[in-house]
Amino acid sequence: MKKILVFMGVLLAFSFVLVACGNDSSNDDTSKDAVASDTKKEKTKEKKGVIDSQKYTLTWSEDWKGLKTSITDVSVVKMEKSEMESMGLTGDGLIGVKFTLENSGEMDFNTYPDQATILVDGQQIEASMIASDNIGGEILKGAKKEGVVAFEVPKLDDVNAIKQLRLKWSANYDTENYEEDFSHDYDITLDLK
Repeated sequence: MKKILVFMGVLLAFSFVLVACGNDSSNDDTSKDAVASDTKKEKTKEKKGVIDSQKYTLTWSEDWKGLKTSITDVSVVKMEKSEMESMGLTGDGLIGVKFTLENSGEMDFNTYPDQATILVDGQQIEASMIASDNIGGEILKGAKKEGVVAFEVPKLDDVNAIKQLRLKWSANYDTENYEEDFSHDYDITLDLK
């Protein structure tokens, strides 16, 4: 029950700063680096518990054997300590990375962006399973999933100071032929501008 309440609190906080993005098939950038565009600054002092926030719209995507993974936006949110504590979190703020996963391949995949590791301002942070949407695990052929993966940032002085994120996670599929390229490690850098 506590996990559900914490999850609902985090979703409420992110709902103030994340806006659902449309799926644009022209966003097929398969490079390892992506540049944020259309920077949107929202002053959110009037929103409960939010001190400041910064949202970046991205166009990063990669297709691996029919598993298309896209990152459509990143939000950096500095929160009041009391609000973080009410969600069962102890850091200064949160980083939310919005993923879209689409399986148009010939097999079912397993992918784990909600178990990603992020490097930001010298801080290596594991994804918060409590605060993230449940988008990891098996994605069946023909399925599409969207959700936000949240990272609790221990030290966050200024949301505008974060200019780059490095993310790592993995994907694979079941096979009996272990000579196949059946697993894929994502290691990407997102420039936030």
